[in-house]
Amino acid sequence: MEPNVLLAKTTFFVLGFYSENFTYPTFAPVEIPGAGQYVQLLCTPGDTPILGLGHARTNIGLFVKAILEQPEKTAGGKNVSAFTEQTTPEKLLQSWAIVNGRKAVYVEVNLETFTALWTNAGVDMFAKMMEFHRYMDKNPCAGSENILTKGDLGVEGLLSVEESFEVLKS
Repeated sequence: MEPNVLLAKTTFFVLGFYSENFTYPTFAPVEIPGAGQYVQLLCTPGDTPILGLGHARTNIGLFVKAILEQPEKTAGGKNVSAFTEQTTPEKLLQSWAIVNGRKAVYVEVNLETFTALWTNAGVDMFAKMMEFHRYMDKNPCAGSENILTKGDLGVEGLLSVEESFEVLKS
């Protein structure tokens, strides 16, 4: 098969940060006994721009439906960026704290400390993901003429980051 034939049928689908990531030990806020609050330790600055997908189980399907229903917009090697909002690690944590009625503090640790805490699993999976966001001056996946977003595709019914934390709480 010619590469151009396959490309004509292809849509590249880039997913934002899942709220479900907060259920993994490397991202989950940890209660500090006696302090009455939680802490989240990550190896990236708290103000790093991140595209939040919200609730993956709900939102991915809504994006895929829009992609499949609009091949005239999405085929031909187009990129679709699935996210509900632009945020940061610190804002994600504060959204989690509000929904859960907790106080929380974001703490940036260096890569060596993060590795000591989580071994290679944390580094291979989460540290590299955060590093990707950290070194993007302006995230091209936030939208451009070559990257389609929820607005371009008219995706409706998406759960925001905060709504996603509500769903995960139950």
